[in-house]
Amino acid sequence: MEAKDGEGNTPTQLPAPKVEPSALKDAAAQLADHRLFLESLKAVRQANTEFKRPSESELRNLDASIKRNSALVRKLRGGGPVLMLPSPPAASPPTAGGSGNVSGTGGVAALLAECAKLNQAKYVSELASAVAEAPQKTSEVAGALEVAAFLHQRYADFAPQFAVALAKAFAVTKAPATAEEERVLGRRRRSCLRLAGEAAVAGITGKDTSHIAAMVQELASVKWARDVDASASSTSLLAALVKPPVREALLRLPGDPIPLPVPDSMLQQDADLTQQPLDVVEGVSTLRKELEALKSEQEQRWQLPEQQAATLLKAVEATTSGCTGALLAQHSALREVESEVTRLANTRGDPPAELSAEYERRRKAYEGLRAAMVSLCEALGRALPTEVLDAEKEGAADRDGAAYTRIGIISGTPDSQNAGSDDGGVFDDREARAFYLSMPDIRSQVPAVLLGAAAAKAEASTKAASAAADTEASIAPDGSAPAAESSTTQGATPTATAEGAQGAQHPTPAAAAEGSGGVGSEGPGISSAATGESDATKGGAAELPRAAESQEQQEQAVEGIKQEKDRKGNKESGKQAEEKEKAMKTDKVEAGANGSKQKDTEKAVESDKGEGAVHEEGE
Repeated sequence: MEAKDGEGNTPTQLPAPKVEPSALKDAAAQLADHRLFLESLKAVRQANTEFKRPSESELRNLDASIKRNSALVRKLRGGGPVLMLPSPPAASPPTAGGSGNVSGTGGVAALLAECAKLNQAKYVSELASAVAEAPQKTSEVAGALEVAAFLHQRYADFAPQFAVALAKAFAVTKAPATAEEERVLGRRRRSCLRLAGEAAVAGITGKDTSHIAAMVQELASVKWARDVDASASSTSLLAALVKPPVREALLRLPGDPIPLPVPDSMLQQDADLTQQPLDVVEGVSTLRKELEALKSEQEQRWQLPEQQAATLLKAVEATTSGCTGALLAQHSALREVESEVTRLANTRGDPPAELSAEYERRRKAYEGLRAAMVSLCEALGRALPTEVLDAEKEGAADRDGAAYTRIGIISGTPDSQNAGSDDGGVFDDREARAFYLSMPDIRSQVPAVLLGAAAAKAEASTKAASAAADTEASIAPDGSAPAAESSTTQGATPTATAEGAQGAQHPTPAAAAEGSGGVGSEGPGISSAATGESDATKGGAAELPRAAESQEQQEQAVEGIKQEKDRKGNKESGKQAEEKEKAMKTDKVEAGANGSKQKDTEKAVESDKGEGAVHEEGE
């Protein structure tokens, strides 16, 4: 092989690739095994399509008793060891489900020998149902396929009844009550579906695959978004069906490629192998021959007609699409729960038990559905859908890119990104931010009695009542005015006022001498006394409006206490209000008594005035 150098002019000889002779031998052996597998499939199908059934005269010579045939049916329904195949020799080629003649002393060999001695022409439907329901595990499918092939080659009406029995055995007539029953049902349906596919490939059920299409369509009709367990079960069952050789024969999909240790250029007939060792040249030559033989067998293998294969493939694609959508939905829900669990674990410690249980439930459901999807993709020879891989990569990037902030909250999450920017994203969400920064109004949430508001109001009312009492006490018991009311009577007391009145009625000789100066000299004396009396009367009258104001204040305070008592309903506050009310009423009574005394004083002053006037007239 030649190539141009860096300048693009001088041809240079490329070094020959290094090839291990052992790798060439292993690859040739794999190609030979796969070719033998295809040859065995072809032989089994020929045996089930090109055969000669025994005549009716030959069947009449066999035992047709009900007892022995019923025992055979019961033995078939039991499955288990009777369907186990003997271990094949190590050098024997693989077979398609073990179809064909069985030799040895295994359970299936003994069962076939017993079938050969009986005439089951009248019990074909029972035998078909028994064989369809017989395999309880996938390891028993090969034995059931051997029995089905034997009965198909003896009785013409076995194949159509066997197809109907397979569809009936696959259907779910009763929902499982326990988890164990659900597992048993799943194993039986998986074995039944696998048996139906391999029976079609082996040529037992003929070209009619309508029963298989009905099974696949039932799997595709699952409510993917609602029932995750049913979605995983349907996907797993479909994966059991479409494994090779069913994938190549019924769906017309290519088989798994066999990796080769040499480039395709070395496998060409005109390839230059002069630089290779002799054992490598021989290995490459053997590999070429095996490749050509395998291609010839692949071209000769049986495949379902394109129209029927398209129907099956459409149902398979619908199942794959439904499982992909369910997987994406479960992944999204799992990420939301996981984000919430992580947030609570880093902000408040351990997350709630209910949330942790929900996370575990969703995680197990997602893992089960994903495992079923992986099995289906492997059976179909495909990779996981790109949507699933992208979603998982995005979720992994979010988890790997998360970093802890200074208070232990994961940054990079939607909650932290939406947090307020004023505090630098310190808080995880708005709830945490409000908890630490928004101070609640205690007055609107706590009763006023606990905060002392009622006591403060009661204290204010007490002070108002005390002020009113002090105002009432400033008025003398006889109703005279305080000394500071008039400049002419400063320092005068009610006693002095009374003495002044008596002096006016009975003047002393000195006063009489002073007053003998005539009427003009007496006038000022009388005017002064009268002025003092008038000021005293005015002072007492001025205190009356103040007492009325204090009484109004007292009544307002009492009314406020009553309202506070009705609104709060506190017994202790009510008792205090009642005591205050009684005190106020007592003060009001005293104030009324003081008012009566003031009126008596005014009457006494008026009477003194009258007596003074009479006395003056007498003089």
